[in-house]
Amino acid sequence: MVRPDSRLRPLTIRRKLGEVVRRTTTADAIDVHKAIRRASPGGMGRRTQLDVNDSASIAEIREQRLSLLDIFRISAGYDKIAWEWVNDFSITFEIGVPSLIRELKSTGDANTAIVDTYLRILSKIPDTLVARKKGIKAAERVSLRVRKVLKAGGMKSLKGRRAVVKMDDELRRLGNGYNPGATADLTASALSVAILSGYRP
Repeated sequence: MVRPDSRLRPLTIRRKLGEVVRRTTTADAIDVHKAIRRASPGGMGRRTQLDVNDSASIAEIREQRLSLLDIFRISAGYDKIAWEWVNDFSITFEIGVPSLIRELKSTGDANTAIVDTYLRILSKIPDTLVARKKGIKAAERVSLRVRKVLKAGGMKSLKGRRAVVKMDDELRRLGNGYNPGATADLTASALSVAILSGYRP
């Protein structure tokens, strides 16, 4: 359920996030750079500017006094998570949260709501992890496939659920390069906002 008496509203959270983002520092940028490098996530690729795999980038960040927001501005063209930071978390708050709250209210089922929200985001925003690994055309084909799954009913109909399972099986067979991981992060972001706003399963 969504508790209406929560003191944290999505608009408040979004405003506060903006304040935090604008106040990020060079130390924040260096800490995040080191954390990403240590975590060694898949699909990062190589970059000519401030490559997270290049330890020399830390000296460059320090020398140019770049904030974490500056780093995300550089990365926004190829990474939707960075794009979110630069664009006031618009995917989270304008697609993810409204979809999640709507689905929670209409179905009362957290699993259905979360999966359909994931599909809704992916249908509108080609996944940048897939794009980095397999190219933007591949990412766009995945989004097109998701739109067809939603048209079949998504998780709210038997036909839709079968379409979801079939798509998932096919993407798995194609390999890890077709895993829409950036969309999973965006869905988690929407879920976090819902929880902070008072949602409890």
